[in-house]
Amino acid sequence: MNIQTKRKIKTTIDIVMVILLPLLMSYSLIGETAHEMLGIIMTAAFISHHVLNYSWQKNLFKGKYTKSRIIYTVTDFAILIIMLALPISGIAMSKHILVSAHFGISAAAARRIHILAAYWGFVLMSFHAGLHIRNLLADRASRAAQIIFTVICAYGLFAFIKRDVAGYLLMRNEFAFFDFNEPAVYFILDYAAIMCLFAGIGCCITKFLKRKRG
Repeated sequence: MNIQTKRKIKTTIDIVMVILLPLLMSYSLIGETAHEMLGIIMTAAFISHHVLNYSWQKNLFKGKYTKSRIIYTVTDFAILIIMLALPISGIAMSKHILVSAHFGISAAAARRIHILAAYWGFVLMSFHAGLHIRNLLADRASRAAQIIFTVICAYGLFAFIKRDVAGYLLMRNEFAFFDFNEPAVYFILDYAAIMCLFAGIGCCITKFLKRKRG
């Protein structure tokens, strides 16, 4: 596989994962069967992402660990742990596709693990994307693009508070609550804005560390 083809495949997988994130967070609004199917696709995409980024694992113990590399590595390991917990707890709760494999985990324990891992995974994957999309708020980006993205991030902060995402991250909420009178698209757009918020934070950290090194 040549470098250009590999890059295109990696980009496609990354885009698929970005699209899947807010859809997976909508859970009951898209239906439990669809949620389970999308979860399987996300797990497969994550594994493929790591296979295609094998150089990261290979060079893990090589070279100097700068502040930015420490942040990248800690974030990546946290996501790796979360992405192990999510399919295991998800399979333990499965009611439609993988109902025969429960790993001896109770439904109540699996639910707590799954909700906590899902919300932390959502936040950290968004942050991870921002760390690596370095031109998101780059100096060469147009002023209009920067303003639009900043406005989306500001709305993302509002949506973060409105949806009480902190309550799930801190395990104050052990159940996912949905307003079934609300169109699913509103929920998905809110979570897409929250993704932009954390991606923006990651991008700003990368930009700050780059300037500090400079």
